[in-house]
Amino acid sequence: MDPRIYSAFVDEMEKRALIERLVRLGATDIAKTPRLLMRKRSPKELAALQGTVENFGKKHIEGPIMRVAEKGLSKLPAGKVQNTVRAGARMVAKDPIGAIATAPIPIPGVQPAYFAGKRALEKGIDRVFPLKGK
Repeated sequence: MDPRIYSAFVDEMEKRALIERLVRLGATDIAKTPRLLMRKRSPKELAALQGTVENFGKKHIEGPIMRVAEKGLSKLPAGKVQNTVRAGARMVAKDPIGAIATAPIPIPGVQPAYFAGKRALEKGIDRVFPLKGK
């Protein structure tokens, strides 16, 4: 398989993350719900909420992991090797719990299947409940 496929997959994973969508869905108004339980939020408020969660993850989770990974990556030869390893490190930094949880499973392809399933769920949420105003 061409290594560019993995790079493209990682680039797509960077653009979207599941937790932000779940937070946005949790804050979305449900029809005929009493306003005491759930207030109606505008699409801009939902987009801001999703952006806040995404920025928090980048600042406090992904950023520190990538700073540590960059120290080791700088010692690798520049080019394809460094870019491929950086893409893998970025994937792990984006979802460290999922990567750690699927790594020890002895079935081949579990970790790529996890990331592909996560990506499919994110696309499904975006398709069924699109984010307006962003």
